[in-house]
Amino acid sequence: MEGGVSACLVVLGQSCHSDVPCPDGKVCETEPFLTLVGRAQGQCVQPCGQEGDASCPEDSACVQGRCRQRCSLLGPSPCVNEFCVSTDDAGNGVCMFSPEQWDMDTEPTPEGG
Repeated sequence: MEGGVSACLVVLGQSCHSDVPCPDGKVCETEPFLTLVGRAQGQCVQPCGQEGDASCPEDSACVQGRCRQRCSLLGPSPCVNEFCVSTDDAGNGVCMFSPEQWDMDTEPTPEGG
């Protein structure tokens, strides 16, 4: 299949692709909601290097090339509109918009891909 796939989504949150660009050092990312069909979340995210990279803020972890907020499966979750997706057997995790993102192997791009 050539050319990829297109989908029309209502973007909630930050409209960084068209309205307000991300600040320096961050890239625009649009992720579909698992629980809200036809809707996605737009946000500026900080890219990072490899898993466990120390370039992320203290409350974040480098997962899939992005700094993602840390969470715990064992306590209250800071993931407001996201899922706390496990990153190890100790109950630690990071906030993601859908558990399926864990299987994605993509890097952020300036276009948000």
